[in-house]
Amino acid sequence: MELNKMPFFAKPISKILQWRNPDAVGMINIASGKYLPLYTKDAIKLRNINDEKLDRFSKNNLLNWRPYMADKISYQFEDFDYDLDDIKGYIFKNNSAVVKRIKNSEEFKNILLKHKNEIEKGKSFSDRFKDDYNLHNAFGSVDFLNVGLDKKGNLHLYMFDTYDFNKGENAKVEAGRRQMMKGNLKGFFSIHEIVIKKKDLEQYGL
Repeated sequence: MELNKMPFFAKPISKILQWRNPDAVGMINIASGKYLPLYTKDAIKLRNINDEKLDRFSKNNLLNWRPYMADKISYQFEDFDYDLDDIKGYIFKNNSAVVKRIKNSEEFKNILLKHKNEIEKGKSFSDRFKDDYNLHNAFGSVDFLNVGLDKKGNLHLYMFDTYDFNKGENAKVEAGRRQMMKGNLKGFFSIHEIVIKKKDLEQYGL
């Protein structure tokens, strides 16, 4: 189902959203099965959280979080009666357009500064995009899986998210939830590789 045919988006609004909110539109198009070639062309597509492609991609012990990710995927989609093995995923690499937009977001920089203590201690953390309209509608609440610094002093984070619609939030979210219940939208998970080079850490307040 294309965005402009979704019941909670008017056609003129969808065109504006696609221009101003590429990730919000990209994510809902993935859920609708209308993949955007330019949006997903560099993404690693996973058939599920246990896909061996995740093993081959994984660096710095990302696989330590596989049980956590699997549990969260199961929990977030339990109302939709999904089989865990049928929930697809996407890995967006550090050089992808979406990750570049995340890293350039002032709100992302503020989130890192807010969680500076956790980052320095090598801990993972969760937060929510509220002010960046594009990232708020694309992701909302996310986990940042912290794998620390590499030998060159570069920081490695993996932003993990499930694309779902929570019960009882607002009319737009509820409309999306109904479409997911009907099978017009299919939930999925995403992993965004975020590498911040040592020379750039200072601009993030780290």
